[in-house]
Amino acid sequence: LLTRFADRYPDATVLRLPRTYRCTPEIAGAANRVLAAAREGVALKSQRDPGPAVRVMAYDHEQAEADGVADRIAELIADGMPPSEIAVLVRMNAMTEPVEEALAERRIPYRVAGGGGFFNRPEVRRAISVIRGGAVSAGGDQAGSAEGGGAGQAGAVVADTVAAILSGLGWTPEPPVGAGAVRESWESLSALHTAAEAFASRHPAGSLREFAEELKQRAERQDVPESAGVTLSSLHSAKGMEWQAVFLVGLVEGVVPHSSAKTDEELAEERRLLYVGITRAKDHLQLSYARARSMGGRVRRPSRFLITLDAAGARTAASVASKPRSARRTAAHCRLCGKALTTGAERSLGRCRACPSDVDLELLEALRQWRTAVVEEQSADRDKKLPAYVIATDATLQALAEQRPSSADALAAIPGIGPRKLDDYGADLLAIIGGHTAGHSVAHSTSAADPAQD
Repeated sequence: LLTRFADRYPDATVLRLPRTYRCTPEIAGAANRVLAAAREGVALKSQRDPGPAVRVMAYDHEQAEADGVADRIAELIADGMPPSEIAVLVRMNAMTEPVEEALAERRIPYRVAGGGGFFNRPEVRRAISVIRGGAVSAGGDQAGSAEGGGAGQAGAVVADTVAAILSGLGWTPEPPVGAGAVRESWESLSALHTAAEAFASRHPAGSLREFAEELKQRAERQDVPESAGVTLSSLHSAKGMEWQAVFLVGLVEGVVPHSSAKTDEELAEERRLLYVGITRAKDHLQLSYARARSMGGRVRRPSRFLITLDAAGARTAASVASKPRSARRTAAHCRLCGKALTTGAERSLGRCRACPSDVDLELLEALRQWRTAVVEEQSADRDKKLPAYVIATDATLQALAEQRPSSADALAAIPGIGPRKLDDYGADLLAIIGGHTAGHSVAHSTSAADPAQD
C-alpha cells in the first residue's frame, strides 16, 4: 500500500525523509545497498560520524556461528557495552536456540523478546504476590526498612527488598547455565529485579507499596519489564527498536528470503525485512550465515541479499570483513569415552556427563584467583564493576583445569577462548597452567622415587 501510495493518490504530497540520526554511515550504506538492488526505497544519509566496519561472516555450521556471535558479544561487553544494548535478530523464533546455548555457556545474560504472557507466568505472579504482601506488611509510606533509612534511602531499600524476595524464590544474580524452563524462569525474575532498580533510580524516596502499584499498572497495560541482558528477537518483533550492536544470523537461502516467498512482491517484502534488521543497529552490525546446519552436513547457499551486500561492500573501502571463520572445536565427541557430545556444557568440558571429572582443583582455584585479579584491575580502569564471565566463564575455567592445554593452539580449542582472549590472556593462562602442571610432575616424580630409596 505505502510503496504505491503516490500512484493511488497522484495529488498527494510526498515528503522524503532520507536523514538518519541512528545509524553510522557504514550501516546506512549497507541498508541502502540492500534496497538499491531492487531499485526501491529512499537512500539513507547518515548524520553520524563514521563508525566500525560492517562485518559479514561465514561459519562452517550453525553451532560455530552461535559461538562466534557469542564470543564477539563477550568482547563488546568487555569493552564496556551494556548487554541490554546488544541484539541478535533471526528470521524465525526457533532459530535462537543455538545462540541461547552459546550465551548461557559464557554466562552472558539474555532475554528472548516476543514471549507473550509475562505477567501470567507462575513465577512472576508468585513474586508480585510476595511483593504486594511485603508492601502491606511494611504498612508505611517508606519502603519498610526503617532501620536508619530516611526518605532519600527508601528507593535503594526497595531494590534491596525486592532482590531479597526474588532470592527467596530462587533468583540469583548470575544466570544459570543452559537454556530451558530454568533459564526462562530466571529471565522473568531478573526482569522484575531490573524493574525494581529502575524504579529506585526514578523514585529515590519511593516505597515498596508504590513499586507494587507500578507493577499492577504495568500488568494492566501489558508493559513488560526488560531484563538487563542481550535481546534475542525475530526480525518482525524488532521493528521500532534500536541497539548499539546488532547481529543478524542465519542468513541463508530458504530463510532470508523465506522459502515461501515466490512472487516478486513477496521477495521484495523479504528484502525490506532485512533492511529493517540492518537499520536497528546504531554503531555495530554483523551479518552472518552457516554453510551447513551441522558439522559435515549438506552445504547451503548464503542469502542472495547477503551476496549482493558482500559484493558491493568488497568494492568499497574495507568496510566488510567476509573471511570465513571455522569452528574452534576440535571434536564433537567425549575425549574420554568417545560418546557424542550433545549439550553446550558437555562441549565446553570436552567430555560427557557420565565420564568422571579429572579437574585439577588447585589449578582451578588458581585460575579463579587470576580471573578475580583481572576483573578487579579492569573494573578499576573503567570505574565500573565488570562481570566475571566477561573475562572467562566458570565452564571455561573448568575446561582449562581439566584439559590443561600446553600450547596456544590447544588453548584456542577451549570454548570461550576466542582470538582476542588468546591475545590478551593466552600467555598468562599458559604460564599458570604450565606452572601447576610442572609442579605436579615434580611432586609425582619425588613421591615415586621415595619408595625406591627405602
